[in-house]
Amino acid sequence: MRKTPNAGAQSDDSYRLGNRVLAELIAGIGGGAFIGWTIDQLIGRGHWGLLVVMGLGTFAAFRNIIRISTRRSE
Repeated sequence: MRKTPNAGAQSDDSYRLGNRVLAELIAGIGGGAFIGWTIDQLIGRGHWGLLVVMGLGTFAAFRNIIRISTRRSE
C-alpha cells in the first residue's frame, strides 16, 4: 500500500511551491526591469527598453507559473 503524507509534509510542499511561484514572479519582473533599464542607459532613448523587456519578463514569469501549476505531482 502507498503511504500518504501527514499534514505537516503536505503543508511543507505547498509552502515550497508558493515560495517558488513568488520567486518566479519577482525574478521575471525584476530581471526584465533591470535588463531593460540597462539597455535604456546604453542606448539613451527614453524608457522603451524598460517597458518592453519588463513586459517580456512578466510574460515569461506567468508562463513559468502556469507551467509549474499544471505539472503533475508525484
